[in-house]
Amino acid sequence: MARRASIIDEQTPLLASTAQDPSNQINEVEVIEESAYAGSVHVNGSSKPGDNEDKPLPMGQILVLCISRIVDPVSFFCIFPFLPKMVEKMNVPEADVGFYTGLIESLSSVMQVLTMILWGKAADRYGRKPVLVISNFACAIFTTLFGTSRSIWQLILFRCLSGSFTGSILAVRAMFHELSTPKTEARAFSYFAFTGNLGIFLGPAIGSLARPAEQYPDVFGNIQFFHDWPYVLPCAISGALGLIGAISASLFLKETLDRSSLPKTGDKPKMSTWQLVSSRGVPKVLLVFVWAAMLGFAFTAICPVYFYEPVHLGGFGFSERFISLFISLNGIAQALWLLVAFPPLHKRFGTKALLQGCGLFWGPFMLFFPLNNWLRRNGWDTIFWIIAPINQSLGSGVAIAFTACQLAVNEAAPSPDLLGTLNGVALTMQSAVRAVTPSLFSSIYAVGVRRHILGGQLGMLVLAALATAFFFISSLLPTKYEKISERRHHDEEQANGSAPVLNESNGD
Repeated sequence: MARRASIIDEQTPLLASTAQDPSNQINEVEVIEESAYAGSVHVNGSSKPGDNEDKPLPMGQILVLCISRIVDPVSFFCIFPFLPKMVEKMNVPEADVGFYTGLIESLSSVMQVLTMILWGKAADRYGRKPVLVISNFACAIFTTLFGTSRSIWQLILFRCLSGSFTGSILAVRAMFHELSTPKTEARAFSYFAFTGNLGIFLGPAIGSLARPAEQYPDVFGNIQFFHDWPYVLPCAISGALGLIGAISASLFLKETLDRSSLPKTGDKPKMSTWQLVSSRGVPKVLLVFVWAAMLGFAFTAICPVYFYEPVHLGGFGFSERFISLFISLNGIAQALWLLVAFPPLHKRFGTKALLQGCGLFWGPFMLFFPLNNWLRRNGWDTIFWIIAPINQSLGSGVAIAFTACQLAVNEAAPSPDLLGTLNGVALTMQSAVRAVTPSLFSSIYAVGVRRHILGGQLGMLVLAALATAFFFISSLLPTKYEKISERRHHDEEQANGSAPVLNESNGD
């Protein structure tokens, strides 16, 4: 039986066949035991749970990846401040400016839906580094060209091309995972998440540099180029970041995908995309990932409007100054939660318990918004100004759920050479959610305010209900992914009459 067990470890399919015919077993999809379920295979090549877990993070490589991590959010968000004005200058009817602005902004997400799985397959077949370098370089070119557009169709073309070359998003995620060990992965992804938030902040800040000859005449007023091309400067800065990311990755980044795991020419892939997303545990992980993304995009869409809406209509009635201050408070609090609190919390509780904890507090965090509105509506402003900042600071901690979801996706990959594809599937679904969620929840919120449903709180209460449901959805995740691997051993041994039946509740 010892010999038999060793064979099971290396060749048993994830979804074991109940038939005893050897031909059936040959036709099953084989999954190498170098699985995250069996101890997280990382760049060191070890598949044993205890090997190299104390190896420190290679901070030089992490720094290079952080540079590339910034590129996508900067290129995505840098156009937001100036795009409406840019569209208006192209002789578009005033009534159509909003339509074309929204269309162009969303095209990047649409192209990600169409191309992300292809980038994932490329990253698994040819390596992470080539995908990262090519994506950053292409993104740099097309983002810069976007600023030179003279017509709506040029804007659409360059936005689509820029959105098509976003393979760096999944390559960076895979490399963060492969450069870390089970002990250091939470710390690594806290840097990943923080850098992404930094890019979200820098993107609009860079975009505010549009029309420099008008905004800063003392510096740029005598440069004719900026009169002729008023939107090139922010796009060129964003493009320069992409170029820096491509060059630094090309020169200094080491490939993290084990070349021995790459399929040889003519080899069939170990699993099709459908087989991958149907694998035990994967659908539930993807559901949790997408649900968290939906909550994040919905809250981002509603929150600024809620801050601005008059108190009698259900909002906080903030001025632009206080809106900026509260959004900045959110950003600072999220950074502290990610960098300081997330790694020890993840080490103490693990991915599933951490996600459940976020689900437990997410709903009450949303419910404090209507409560704070009630305080302002009844003239209890002093209590409001005490509670509201505390709620924002503590409630921002639920943002660690997004990083925990990424770890769950990494852990769910059946083998290292499917990590890119699985991330591609997850990011495709996330992009689809990002394309529809903001407008959907903004509409729900607007209907609630317009018809004064539940005191104008319809949108926030719907969001609170969905946030509460996240607790139950995250409960579907396995406590430990190793149990899936253990099930495979038990299933095979049971087929040979040497093991008791494994409790079904321990599986997926």
